[in-house]
Amino acid sequence: MSHPIFVLASLIQQEEFICFTIKFLFTMFSTVENRVQLIGFLGQEIELKETANGKKVAHLTIATHERRKGEDGKKEVHTTWHNLIAWNKKAEVMAKIFSKGQRLYVEGKLNYREYTGKDNVKKHATEIVISDFKKLERDDKSKAVESQQEGVGSEQVAVGSEK
Repeated sequence: MSHPIFVLASLIQQEEFICFTIKFLFTMFSTVENRVQLIGFLGQEIELKETANGKKVAHLTIATHERRKGEDGKKEVHTTWHNLIAWNKKAEVMAKIFSKGQRLYVEGKLNYREYTGKDNVKKHATEIVISDFKKLERDDKSKAVESQQEGVGSEQVAVGSEK
């Protein structure tokens, strides 16, 4: 039989562990963020535009692929297209370094908005506002941009890492 002091010490340790676990889970779930992470392929060349108040904006789409079994039991690839938006310096850098078909990582938040179309009909849009990005492959376009930036520093890393 265990000594009562050891039993009491064991119970206290278990209680502290349970309290720590509850506090950790509460903290983890009380700070849920609106955060999206995607790895996909750029669907089109990025077109950089300027808003009426002078902000730079880039709208882009990326495709993600998911392999799953179809109704006939055969494996098939399902492609989903995602609409994304980048603002200011991120938009400028992304337009310089990315080309259609390139693989990239993006992180951002999901945004829902309403707008009135040219046909005067109210429409809804779901898009990811980019907060971070990374190129997952090198190409000739990025080498050209890097050679232009020699001595200035790596703008694509500094801007893509902003939070």
